[in-house]
Amino acid sequence: MNPLRLLLLLLLLHLPTTAPSPIPPHHEWRFQNCVTGNSVMDTGSLQEVGATPHGGDGAGGNPVCGTNGARFDGVDDFYNFGAAPDWTWGGSFSMAVYIKYDRFTVGHGMIFDFGTEDGTYTDEDGNSVSADSVMLYDIAGDDSWDNSRIAFQIDGGPGEGYKYTSEGNFEELTWTHIVLTVKDNTMRTYKNGVKVDENLDGWEPRSINRRQSAIGTWNGGVNPDYFFDGTIGYMQMWYDVELTQSEITELYDPHNHAHHFWDFRGCFTGSPVIDEMTGDLAATPINSALCSSEGMIFDGVNDYVDLDWWGWGGAVSIEIYFKFNEFQSYSTLFHLGGTPVDGGGYYDDSIMVYTYESEPDLMQWLVYEGEEYSAMYSSFQSNLYPERMTMLTTQWTQLVFTVDGENGDAKVYRDGELDASKSGGKVPKYANRNAPSLGSYSEGSGGFFKGTIGYFKVSHVELSASSIREQYYCPSGYFGSKPAGCTVCPTGKYSGYPSTLSCFDCEAGKSTTTGTDAEDHDSPTDCADCSAGGYSSAGSQCTVCPSGKYSGSAGSASCAVCPSGTYLSDQATSPSLHNSVSSCRACSAGKKLSDNGSDASYHDHPDDCVACTPGSYAGSGAPSCIECEAGKSSPAGASACSTCPSGYVCGETNEPCGAGLYSNGGTDGCVSCEKGHSCPGGTDRSPCFPGSWQGSTSQSTCKACPGGKYQNVAGQDACIDCPAGYFCPERTTDPIACGNVALYCPANTAQIISVNDGYYTIPRTGERGKRSSCNGNGEYSDEAELKACKIAPAGKKPNGDHADVVDCDAGSYSVGNSNSCLLCGEGETSVAGAASCNTCAVCGVGKYKIADCSPGEETMCGNCVKGQASMGGGATACTECNSRGKYSDVDGASVCKTASAGTKPNEARDGVESCAPGTISVGGADECSVCNAGETSGEGAAGCRTCATCGLGTYQIAECTSEVETQCGVCVAGKASMGGAVEACTECDGPGEYSEGGASVCNVARAGYKPKGSGELKTGIEMCEKNTFSIGAKDECEDCQEGGHSPAGSSACEQCPQYEVYNMEKLECECLDTFMRGVNGKCTCKVGETLMGTKCELCEKVKWKGVEGVVSCNHCKEMLEGSTTKSLGSVTNSSCVCPAGKFNNMHGKCEDVMEGIDAVTPGMTLADMEIRPEYWRTSPTSIDVRECPVPEACVGGNRSDENGLCLEGHSGPYCNLCVDGWAKDPFLICKKCDIDVTSVALTILVVVVMVGAGVCLYYVVKAKLQGGNGTVWKRLKNGGKILFTGFQITASLPAVVPAIPMPETFKEAVKTIQFLNADLFQFVSAGCWSGNFNFYNRVLAVTLPIMLACGLLIVLGRRSRGQGGSRFYNVAIAITYLTLPAVTTTVFGIFSCDELDDMRDLLRVDYSIDCEEGMRPFWLFYGVIMVLVFPVGVSGAYFSILYVNREKIKQREEEREQDLELMNIAFLFDPYKPEFWYFEVVETLRRLLMTGALSSVRPGSFTQLSWGMSLSIFFTVLLATIKPYSESRDNWIAILSSGLLILVFLASSFMKYNQHITEDSYDAQGMDVLLILSYVTVFVLFLWWAFYQKDDLKPSATTMAKNVLKGKGSSSFRSSMGESQQSFGGGEGGGGSKRWLGPIERIGSYLKEREKASYEKEYKKKPKADLGLKVGGRLSDVGVPPPPRRDENGVEMKKRTLITAMTRQGPDSAQYGALWHDLKQFFTLGVVGERCSGPGGSASAKEFVVVEGRVVMGLVVREEAW
Repeated sequence: MNPLRLLLLLLLLHLPTTAPSPIPPHHEWRFQNCVTGNSVMDTGSLQEVGATPHGGDGAGGNPVCGTNGARFDGVDDFYNFGAAPDWTWGGSFSMAVYIKYDRFTVGHGMIFDFGTEDGTYTDEDGNSVSADSVMLYDIAGDDSWDNSRIAFQIDGGPGEGYKYTSEGNFEELTWTHIVLTVKDNTMRTYKNGVKVDENLDGWEPRSINRRQSAIGTWNGGVNPDYFFDGTIGYMQMWYDVELTQSEITELYDPHNHAHHFWDFRGCFTGSPVIDEMTGDLAATPINSALCSSEGMIFDGVNDYVDLDWWGWGGAVSIEIYFKFNEFQSYSTLFHLGGTPVDGGGYYDDSIMVYTYESEPDLMQWLVYEGEEYSAMYSSFQSNLYPERMTMLTTQWTQLVFTVDGENGDAKVYRDGELDASKSGGKVPKYANRNAPSLGSYSEGSGGFFKGTIGYFKVSHVELSASSIREQYYCPSGYFGSKPAGCTVCPTGKYSGYPSTLSCFDCEAGKSTTTGTDAEDHDSPTDCADCSAGGYSSAGSQCTVCPSGKYSGSAGSASCAVCPSGTYLSDQATSPSLHNSVSSCRACSAGKKLSDNGSDASYHDHPDDCVACTPGSYAGSGAPSCIECEAGKSSPAGASACSTCPSGYVCGETNEPCGAGLYSNGGTDGCVSCEKGHSCPGGTDRSPCFPGSWQGSTSQSTCKACPGGKYQNVAGQDACIDCPAGYFCPERTTDPIACGNVALYCPANTAQIISVNDGYYTIPRTGERGKRSSCNGNGEYSDEAELKACKIAPAGKKPNGDHADVVDCDAGSYSVGNSNSCLLCGEGETSVAGAASCNTCAVCGVGKYKIADCSPGEETMCGNCVKGQASMGGGATACTECNSRGKYSDVDGASVCKTASAGTKPNEARDGVESCAPGTISVGGADECSVCNAGETSGEGAAGCRTCATCGLGTYQIAECTSEVETQCGVCVAGKASMGGAVEACTECDGPGEYSEGGASVCNVARAGYKPKGSGELKTGIEMCEKNTFSIGAKDECEDCQEGGHSPAGSSACEQCPQYEVYNMEKLECECLDTFMRGVNGKCTCKVGETLMGTKCELCEKVKWKGVEGVVSCNHCKEMLEGSTTKSLGSVTNSSCVCPAGKFNNMHGKCEDVMEGIDAVTPGMTLADMEIRPEYWRTSPTSIDVRECPVPEACVGGNRSDENGLCLEGHSGPYCNLCVDGWAKDPFLICKKCDIDVTSVALTILVVVVMVGAGVCLYYVVKAKLQGGNGTVWKRLKNGGKILFTGFQITASLPAVVPAIPMPETFKEAVKTIQFLNADLFQFVSAGCWSGNFNFYNRVLAVTLPIMLACGLLIVLGRRSRGQGGSRFYNVAIAITYLTLPAVTTTVFGIFSCDELDDMRDLLRVDYSIDCEEGMRPFWLFYGVIMVLVFPVGVSGAYFSILYVNREKIKQREEEREQDLELMNIAFLFDPYKPEFWYFEVVETLRRLLMTGALSSVRPGSFTQLSWGMSLSIFFTVLLATIKPYSESRDNWIAILSSGLLILVFLASSFMKYNQHITEDSYDAQGMDVLLILSYVTVFVLFLWWAFYQKDDLKPSATTMAKNVLKGKGSSSFRSSMGESQQSFGGGEGGGGSKRWLGPIERIGSYLKEREKASYEKEYKKKPKADLGLKVGGRLSDVGVPPPPRRDENGVEMKKRTLITAMTRQGPDSAQYGALWHDLKQFFTLGVVGERCSGPGGSASAKEFVVVEGRVVMGLVVREEAW
């Protein structure tokens, strides 16, 4: 052993749960065996910071100290560092803690918090925020994590946030070693020596005083949910050190290994085995205990191992690896004794494991406690530890026994898995283990063990289940176990974790690599497809296909035999040579391979290809040879048949054709020579030459034409008779003429005949003259009278007397012209009458000669029968096919055939028969050869093959014979065989053994399973039923003992866990009422419920619980101050939401929602606040919620993007900009552009036309009315100006008060009068045809044209002075009058900017313009100039003009009209009373205040509406009070027009601040009717008073007088004339009419004289005018304008006063005086509506009409009842 490691292990003896670090820690606090209530000193190198306990439990109310460390109760226990008030540190560091969580807390169980003075600081919002703390805590209560995790957090300074790591799953009740390191920006967390998280964006803590530091809580214990519940063993800390991975691994190493380890494997018999961990504790074998490679062998009689004693107690884990050779009662594996009792063999506080007395194959594990044996025995009888484990002999087993150091909870693990457990047992007391021994009880006092112990380990901690599994199971990729040794899975197998004793098979067609790296065998995914050309069975490596086979695709489970006609001879050297069917090489041409792919042995060598026999052929890759077709032949091994050559007949050998036969080659063979031809044999076949012939077939020669005949054509079968007059010698080709009369040539003559003397011939006919007899050669005459001799034809001869001819006899012939016939030569024959002899016929192929030809008889031939063959010719017999392998299977065969491979000739040689099984023939043999021993063949085989061997999972039924292949049977389920020559499968009859069909080996049922099957065979496995168990390798599952239970497939039984009760009927554990079975299978409280007493109850409101368990519910205030849950039983922290009316400010607090936020929706955060319609904010993080100037544009919601809160078409701040393709209407709502340049031009044209039409209409109406009745025109002009002003202000409201609320119909009406603003941009939006047209461009477009137009008009006016120049001035004034409000409103828009909370400062009227841009100063300057030019300049110009001309304005109207210069500005003063000469300026200011000035107030605000209403009320009261207009009618129109604005602002205010009044609501509709009716009424009154006012004296005086006299006048007036009521009508006939003209004239004269006197008295310098009253026509005007009147204070009164007078007095001077008095009073005081008394009542006086400055008295009164 390494000496340094030995030294380290010696040190570990006294520090069982800590290890010396590679670098000594600067601070170290060890809590093991601390004293409860006392401080824990700093044992680090600096030794300066002590830990002081605080709390409410234990002695002194502090964390409880124990052997394992300090136990914190999770309620109020903690340590602080108050003894170190100046503890300052920061920067890089490392820290190690060794802890065990008993319970993850509801909040965050704080392991430590190294914080500032108070741990927090207060931010700008008043929130308490952590600062500069270094913390380690659990976040198991946070439902955003899937598992329990521990967070390492470092806070920044005030307001800087924090950095943390939070990965790595942790377990309750499990000791965990944690190391934290920080350097620069890197924070790392290590769990049990392994890095589990890393934050590369972290930071080092600042160097500060950390007086407020604590262990076990946060911030000095101020929060009850932040206390740690568990045990801390120790803490270590290093300054300016970042521990390395190797250093951290070494730190964890003591916790990862046993503290004591005796390994007996390979020990030396008789020598002690030393504890490898401490280096000094010896295990000494006693008696004959023997060492072996497997371990220490105990004989069960007296062998044991004595262990050196050492003192310990508390938590412990004991591991032993052993094997029983035989079970014996009380066989003790180990006994760790404590204090001896009574000096005997019993010890207090012993720990032991031994076999059960009555069932020695069961083990029992006991911990004794107490001083008396009875207490020890009693503990056993009370089932303190009743765990029992079934053991097997000869089977190695690992057992691990653990006891925790708190509650005595004990567990037993067998082979890495929990086997049994017990709660509430005994904790081993600290004691000197005086009699520790292995293999016996108490140092050899009994209970001896018979078997082998491999090793023995003791750890002074409670190992976790995962650690124990790690100690037993091999890593992934291995099989076996760590105690027995781990082996990398072989090729074709794999294992996962936990691995098993054997590896899993890769499925057929897949395999792992052949390497020894476990990483290549640790997952099913490592099983890769075998490449094409290879294969694998399940669990085997990929193998190259053998010769004769191939695999065409990856992942093949087997190889296919090459198809017939192919072979593959490669001996599995490379898969690339076997990767497709094309890898099988075709047999060469001329060979065959007929096996159909059933046996690879027939396809593994080129010699498996058999040559084709003669007469057959095969192409490349042929499965069989093909017989040559007729007319073709082939030699052995031919790749094709060749056509028979000319002159031969095809057979096995080519035979030449005989005489009389010929062949052209091909399919016909040798054929008989045709007539007219000669065939000497072979290929020759010649036509008979001219002069020769052949009349028979199968002839080898041609015959010469005999004399008397000729043949001039080749190839003929007969000669032609020579005609008379000609002669034909032998072989004549053409007849020869006789020549002259002395020669005689009869027909068929071969020679010339000289005529006898006395005779002559006729050359043409050959006839001759008279002759007496025909006795010449060949002559005869068959006529009675001789005329001429005849010549005997061919085949005939003259008879004896030459009187006729007879046939030549058979065997002779005659060519004619002969007295005799010639005999045929040898080999010739003829029939009777033959003209020639024929050569004797030759027998054809397949025939033999029976008899030669004879005279008159042809050659006789016979046919060959089956089994024979003949080439014909002269053969007298057929050849027998009795040569080797020959036969003939048809009659008339020309040649014998050769038997093909796999066949032999039959006995008769007339066919073939297949080789019998066990025999073969390669072809051409008479007999089949017998296969050698160990070989066999089927019927018709061409070769023998080696006998097959039975494969895995099969057995041999019968051995292979030469005739029969090996017969194999498949093992049935329940049996197995390795194959080969075994004659029977082995039954799987061992404990737990089973197999499925075709198994090579028996499987063993694993734990939790048992074999199943039918009958006695065990054919598979099935799970153990519920409440039974099996440890594996058992035929039956065992029942759980009483009180025990198990799920199906269990390896052990268990007791019901906490909060469960066992149901005896269902035989299963059930959760108690209100509990549920959690995801981990344990009964616990549901998510959203907590344990209250013995029941689970719903978390109350304001609390939540996101995990299953019995832990407390979390309070919402801890994560979000002021939050609550919506209901009971909330399950996530996200259920903690702010109530309605509040929102989560994202800093852990709920705040009241702002104006404009939905106050009825709970659960809103700053980011997803529901913005109400008509409100807007810059971003989801903005708390500045603003009211939209155009409410309809803001639709609200919780969209995150700026435009998400906008109506379609709107965008930008306040949704006050239009997107591309949209533009604003007069009410600032964006509408989709549907215009183009043409429509814009048309719109402008229409406006121009309308303006022009309006101007024309103006002058036409003016001329018309002035020409007819100038009073009406004047009324229309002045009243229309008043209405225009009021309506223009109304039309400008949408621009001045953005989106002013109005009833829907009234809003549409306002849209129709937008032309009154004289603003072209309200008709056509520039945004639709110019994307770059902004407000600044609009300012220029509005101001510059007006200034240019007005300037031009003024210049024109000056140039035309005295020549109608006033018209230019009037037009200029009219332009400024019309456009001033709109221009002023536009100009004022330059100055108002809106600063948003995102630091943007934008122009209110156009939020696309940044007020911080570079051109802003220019536009401000331009705006100031325009203010000075328009609102200030125009108003000032108005006042200046009026002020300069005020005296002229006060003149009489006639005088004013004569002043042309004054009339240039008549537009400014004409409607007003002279004393109110300035009132147009007031009216202009009113318009500016109601438009431009009002627009500068925050648009759309209630303040703006309030100011608008206030201004309207003010000016309405002003008009009603001073009545500045000359005409009372105009005053009323002005008052009513101003009052209409009050109604509009009042209705808008109601609609804006009453959410129930929408544009289409009932109340809005009512307002709609009221507003429209009011505007229409005022307009109708204006028209009525202009055209139809009664004071306008249109009827003539005569008509009026007649009406009065007829009784249609006023009764009061009639009374005043001194007449009674009854006589006022004048009686019938109208005579009374004239009676009353006198009084009327007298009234007129009286008035005339009095007015004249008054005028002369006061205005003597004025020109005089007549006063008269025209009777019978119109009632005349008073001829002289009324003089100016002053009141009692000397103030001049108005000149034009409507007067009336009524009296009931008689027409005497007194009454006239009274009448004048009345008139004077009315005239001077301007009394209107004066009531005069009359008989029986009173009447209301009516106004008279003033026309062109003259007083007109109309005697028209409205009567009322007296």
